[in-house]
Amino acid sequence: MIRSRFWLAAAIAYVVVLLATLPVAPRIWLSLPPGAEEKASSWFMAAGVAAVCVFVAKVFQFEPEDRRRSLVVLCVAALLFVATLQIFYAGVAPAKKFHVLQYGVLAWVLFSAVRIEPPHTRGIWFAVLSLLTVGVLDECIQAILPRRFFGVKDIVGNWAGVGMGFMCWVATSALSPWRSDGQRD
Repeated sequence: MIRSRFWLAAAIAYVVVLLATLPVAPRIWLSLPPGAEEKASSWFMAAGVAAVCVFVAKVFQFEPEDRRRSLVVLCVAALLFVATLQIFYAGVAPAKKFHVLQYGVLAWVLFSAVRIEPPHTRGIWFAVLSLLTVGVLDECIQAILPRRFFGVKDIVGNWAGVGMGFMCWVATSALSPWRSDGQRD
């Protein structure tokens, strides 16, 4: 089920840091210089677009068949990312939008840790259930913290980030079961 102990440790450390910073995050946001919070949405959008550009550059190292599929998936993930930030999270505090990016990164890391190709399907269930659980746990912890808020919309945003992170992983990882060039182990 586990492919890489390194990536698993990275995912666990990421979750610990994510959950441990929940109480201090409002103070960080309040300490930003005036106007920075409004610009944060643009920064998150730029970070997501930059990540997709890095992924696209990586995809051009693949065989043509893999390249076409991967580019389509990356384009869909990029469009979903922009739509999530601009439509689903329109008018919402930038800190909430950051979760989409956070959970995308977490998904990419955790899917790098587990085996998901047949017959090793337990890994994908472990990863998906873990990611969905952390997304809910994140919001439940916020419900009991001062200056933090629980929201079903935020859970959906966390899960959307997981989905986009998975799409980027499938499209770019040498470990992806999509790869036809025999580079995965």
